[in-house]
Amino acid sequence: RPYGVKDASYEPVFSELNEYADGYKWVSLPSVSYHLEPGQKVTVPYDIITSTGARSGGHYAAIFAEAQGTLPLGQTGVTSNKSVGMLVYINVAGSSVTKGSLKSVDMPWYQPAAPLTTIPTVTNTGETDFTTKVTFAVMDVAGDVKYQTSNEYALLPKTDRDIRLTWDKSPWFGLYKVRLSVEVLDKTEVHESLIVIAPRWLLFVAGIIIVLGAINVVNRKRTTTKRKSH
Repeated sequence: RPYGVKDASYEPVFSELNEYADGYKWVSLPSVSYHLEPGQKVTVPYDIITSTGARSGGHYAAIFAEAQGTLPLGQTGVTSNKSVGMLVYINVAGSSVTKGSLKSVDMPWYQPAAPLTTIPTVTNTGETDFTTKVTFAVMDVAGDVKYQTSNEYALLPKTDRDIRLTWDKSPWFGLYKVRLSVEVLDKTEVHESLIVIAPRWLLFVAGIIIVLGAINVVNRKRTTTKRKSH
């Protein structure tokens, strides 16, 4: 099947064609059907034969295997078909361009509910895939690391990818320093920010307390002024 992605959420798509999702045409299987008895296994070889004059750069596909269960003769019932898949990344050497960058970082300083979340968006404007490395660290105000993770993510040509990073065990309230490092090809960008996690009702209560305190201060000043005038 052709392999692509729907949008920046990177939901996989196996039914839409584009100039990069043509690798499935090059995959050759000796057979598309095999019979296995219980406990048996089979190894299915495949060849990738590129077309003459193929465009340089990335070409992508997916190979699926589906187990189609059968019932004994004379019996009726329901069987489930399970499938597994493998993504195929093909790069044809040539004059293709590899290019990309960090497009944006969504790191709001105020977050009304856990988990603490930040979303960098990486864009691939080239003609072949590459991987980007993202490191996400959360520290308390004293600088002690509360959570840290680092992973690599693949980007297909001419796509944007939102990389959602969360601290799943973050508390419902707190002040934290977040450090985000994104490596795109030969460039690394680091973003840091203080983030407050607090429910809106707590801010509302705090706002009321502040307003009442301000009113109390004003009333005291008025009372003091009146006493001095007498």
